[in-house]
Amino acid sequence: MPASILVVDDDPLLVQMIGAMLDRIGRIRFATSGEAALQLMAQEAPDVILLDAHMSGTSGLEVCTAIRSRHGHDDIAILFVTAELDDDFEAQAFAAGATDIVHKPLSAALLRARVATHVRLKQALDSLRDSARRPAGGDAGRRE
Repeated sequence: MPASILVVDDDPLLVQMIGAMLDRIGRIRFATSGEAALQLMAQEAPDVILLDAHMSGTSGLEVCTAIRSRHGHDDIAILFVTAELDDDFEAQAFAAGATDIVHKPLSAALLRARVATHVRLKQALDSLRDSARRPAGGDAGRRE
């Protein structure tokens, strides 16, 4: 199953640009506000979220905190997309639950590499969880 990537940014041109950069990595959905992102997540949780740090309305930090407070969303990779280079902001982002930070201006190659890495990590985690839920192999119920 292809990865599900949610791009959250209040700049529609940036959303289109990120979507074009990531189109071969997974299925892209987008939201232009934090509130819309949370509504989309209620329908289907993505594997990776690219989240603008500074949006009008609900900030990226608030959205990240809201996502992390919901049960079952601990393993979603949240990558902040920001021009912010301040160490204090980065500390706040990680404290809110960020997985990674990607700085603007965006490098297509770097963005693809980071998102692809987080997709692989999420898929590996999902596979491990599935394996742990399955009963033990064919030895169950076998007599010697």
